[in-house]
Amino acid sequence: MRKRKEFNGFAPLEHYYKVFGNLDIKKNEVYEYDGEDVNIGDLVSNIRRKYKAGKLTDDEIEYLELMGMNWNGKDHFKSIKENLLLYYNTYGTMDGLTSYSVVKIGRGKDKKVIDVGNSLNQLRVLYRAGELSVAEELFVKNLGVDLSPRDTETVYGALIDYAKKNGSISDIKMGDVYEYNDKTVNIGRQINHLRTRANKGELDDDEIAYWDGLGMVWDGREKMRKSSKIEVNDEMEK
Repeated sequence: MRKRKEFNGFAPLEHYYKVFGNLDIKKNEVYEYDGEDVNIGDLVSNIRRKYKAGKLTDDEIEYLELMGMNWNGKDHFKSIKENLLLYYNTYGTMDGLTSYSVVKIGRGKDKKVIDVGNSLNQLRVLYRAGELSVAEELFVKNLGVDLSPRDTETVYGALIDYAKKNGSISDIKMGDVYEYNDKTVNIGRQINHLRTRANKGELDDDEIAYWDGLGMVWDGREKMRKSSKIEVNDEMEK
């Protein structure tokens, strides 16, 4: 199994992304991570300075962009618009676009996964906050973007389909994607979103029982511990 690449200093951002599904971080915003208050706004500013100075590797840049990193810190709508147009030009419609949609571009070493669903999340945040101009709002509506969240069956349809074909969703890892209805869905982020909703008490008993029936592992850390034990046992058997 390929060892996961570690990015020193990015851990608070990764944790923030797992909780909120975006990096829509304001200047001087403070976030609690690992029992400490982290000035995550300053962290983002420092990373942007390193990016402009050419001090980030290509892997680091791609990793941050997958989480929705906005490098200029100002024109949020520009990058959102580019990703929405990428989705539209790929599929010819905005039907099927959800918070977990991704688009794969390129091939081989040049292949990238663009998290268009995260751009949709950012767009909805701007829309609810009344921060879209009349022209921007008109653009997204004419493009066919649904600014309101969709029902559970539509949003999590890829997870349900995965369970039907594979028997369980217990083996899904962060970053995993899945082809569903001829589109690519970030099912790894869906799993983390379900965990976050459960931790916040946003799922009722029937919903929890439903996902339990599909093999949901609610504690991601426990899953990682079990996976590590299996790997160790495999090595010992060799």
